[in-house]
Amino acid sequence: MQRMKKTRDSAKPITCNTPVVNYKNDALTRKFFVKQIGKRFHFTNYLRQFSKNKSISKRITYGDLVKGWLAEETRKKKPNYQSVIGRQFKYNQFIRDFFSNEKSKTLADAIKAWKMVRGLKGQETYFYYKTKLLSGNIGDGKC
Repeated sequence: MQRMKKTRDSAKPITCNTPVVNYKNDALTRKFFVKQIGKRFHFTNYLRQFSKNKSISKRITYGDLVKGWLAEETRKKKPNYQSVIGRQFKYNQFIRDFFSNEKSKTLADAIKAWKMVRGLKGQETYFYYKTKLLSGNIGDGKC
């Protein structure tokens, strides 16, 4: 049985009132956002979540996405802001968590720790690495 391809929202002209049904980060969608936001627009994690969400509420419009993007840009200016790191970016999350907890360490230390945890069975997280390190179940790879 052949799956039907959904028509991208951008196949028709997008307005602020267009419902978000089949969102894609494509050139036509970019054109809409640049028109609404200006040249500073760029695709973000905030917008990427809508391309992966199979059950987008019909009540969300492209105008809502513009408002959400602008709100996210405002939040980014706050000193304690940390962007969400997607699950597929385990390395980036590990490095962030490593430096949050290991203030005096270097990037070389973080990379070495990442390589260690990658070689273990289990989660590829800083907290798993630290648990294994503290329990003595992780070594430096020497015999």
